[in-house]
Amino acid sequence: LNTISNAALDAVVMTDPHGSIVHWNPAAERIFGYGREEILGRSVHEALVPPEYAARAAQGMREFAASGSGPVVGRVLEIEAMHKDGSRFPIEISVASIELGGKWWAVAFVRDITRRKRAEEALQKERRLLKQMLDLQERERKLVAYEIHDGLAQQLTGAMYKFQAVERLRDSDPPEAESV
Repeated sequence: LNTISNAALDAVVMTDPHGSIVHWNPAAERIFGYGREEILGRSVHEALVPPEYAARAAQGMREFAASGSGPVVGRVLEIEAMHKDGSRFPIEISVASIELGGKWWAVAFVRDITRRKRAEEALQKERRLLKQMLDLQERERKLVAYEIHDGLAQQLTGAMYKFQAVERLRDSDPPEAESV
């Protein structure tokens, strides 16, 4: 299992029933910045969870220790984690429970999704810009249609009225017809 874990591209982190880290693979070192020796034995929630979520996560760990289940077990979640340097980054995490010696241990599989999130944000930005461009194009089309309707159409209507006036006056008053 260590060979498989060490070859994994995703972080594999195992905690004991109290939330202390007991397994930390090379991908976890790369993703979180902690070396194996400096993280083993530390609380997973104190080291990797942003402070505003740590209390809730620790409470979830206590519930997990009693039952082997919880809101994060058996699901894939996108959450925020903390790097050793204190920076935050998005992760995708799935947690499995393992019963050993009558107690529940947690194994988490973690993927850094920073690049994916950036790509999603760039795509959203491009979609917003495209929508703005389409909206501007539609406004311009309406403006041109308005100008054609209110400008050219009025001029054509005026010319048509003049032609009709000339037509009526041509037989009855030719000099007046030429002045129109």
